[in-house]
Amino acid sequence: MDFDVTMSKTELILWVGDTAQLTAAVTPPLPKNTQLTWSSNKPDVATVDAFGLVKGIAPGEAIISAAVNEDKATCWVLVKEIEPEATGNIDMRGMTAEEVAKAIDAALKADITEFKLTGPISLCGIGDKERANPFAHNTTVTALDLSGTTGWPTVEFGDGSITDRIAGVPEECFSGCTALTRIVLPAEAKAIGFAAFQNCTALTAIDLNHITHIGNTAFKNSGLAGALTLAETSYIGANAFNQCEKLSRATLSRATVIGESAFAQCKTLQQVSAPEATQLGANAFAQCPALTSVDMPQVQHVGNSAFNACHTLAEVNLPRATRLGNYAFSSCTALKNVSLPQVVEVSDYTFGDCKNIETLELPQATRFGLFIVSGCAALTQLKLTATSNFLYINQETGDNAIIGKSVFDNTPFMKPPFFSTKECTLILNRDKQADPANGIAPQANGNQWAGCSWKGISFE
Repeated sequence: MDFDVTMSKTELILWVGDTAQLTAAVTPPLPKNTQLTWSSNKPDVATVDAFGLVKGIAPGEAIISAAVNEDKATCWVLVKEIEPEATGNIDMRGMTAEEVAKAIDAALKADITEFKLTGPISLCGIGDKERANPFAHNTTVTALDLSGTTGWPTVEFGDGSITDRIAGVPEECFSGCTALTRIVLPAEAKAIGFAAFQNCTALTAIDLNHITHIGNTAFKNSGLAGALTLAETSYIGANAFNQCEKLSRATLSRATVIGESAFAQCKTLQQVSAPEATQLGANAFAQCPALTSVDMPQVQHVGNSAFNACHTLAEVNLPRATRLGNYAFSSCTALKNVSLPQVVEVSDYTFGDCKNIETLELPQATRFGLFIVSGCAALTQLKLTATSNFLYINQETGDNAIIGKSVFDNTPFMKPPFFSTKECTLILNRDKQADPANGIAPQANGNQWAGCSWKGISFE
């Protein structure tokens, strides 16, 4: 006997875990002792009970059949994975990397802008070279709380001969996150890698007090504002805070190295304290027009143009500095009275165009470059009281010779006002008094010394 079996639905879509009721009509009516049988060709995807109740088990496709003997009807079933509820609070512990990626992607697509991640940081792609970091160059995320993350990768610092490997934020990790205003790092992250927060122009809130190393361009052109406190940072790389135009004060409690252009063009930076710094790179604070005072009692080497064009810099505390690089204080027009008691070498144009400097004391200086006070029109007293010969050092070749007029000349391209030795009193050590027997050079003769005529020369 043949039967005509028809199903209530021929297609059905379910989420994993959902159920749906199917019914089947049979004509002619089933005789006694004849049953309608339900079955699934893939029970691992979808099951069906004896009454036609279908349940989604796992993502995939299945065929549900209702049969009487050899006669049957079928329904195609598609089971879909349940989409996780979009949230920025993601506990990655126990999740796979793929599950974390889907959760972050779902949150980003739902326009969630604040995230809190917990668990192994590599699961979200940070520090994993095999997978993309979902936050790199993001322009919508405003806050990241990573205080509960673990397993941060190591960041390398060094010059090739000695390399430090320190757990922290890897290079370019959050570079270009222009909406990011706040980030919280865990205590185990001790380093900020190359360009990690470069161009994060809205970033204003980040606690760096536990950070020991900050890499090149780490915060260049970021939105950091107000007072910057680095309680544990010993190394600050080149351009680390370059163009952070809203910083007003920098307290660098343990920094020993401040790299090239580290704070250059920080337009509102007013005060800097670095009590343990010994090395100040070229252009370190160049073009910081609001900088008024610098306290670096341990610095020995002041790099080229380190304070170039710091127009309001009036107070400099560098009692242990021994070498001043080319253009180190050039165009610092607010300097008036400068005393650098340990400086031995003064390079080309070190105080060039310091138009208002009145007194300059360099009692240990014996090595000089060209045009060291070019354009210092207000300079009326220069103290150079070191013993032994005074030498001109060619900055390109390293050759030296007894100093002459070129050390105190104005540069050929300089426009008035000029420095004039004839308006400046010179103080020398007594070993520079004219005495052919002592062999010290150059020696003074009346008001003549080093090829220049001075307003007056005294000795001590």
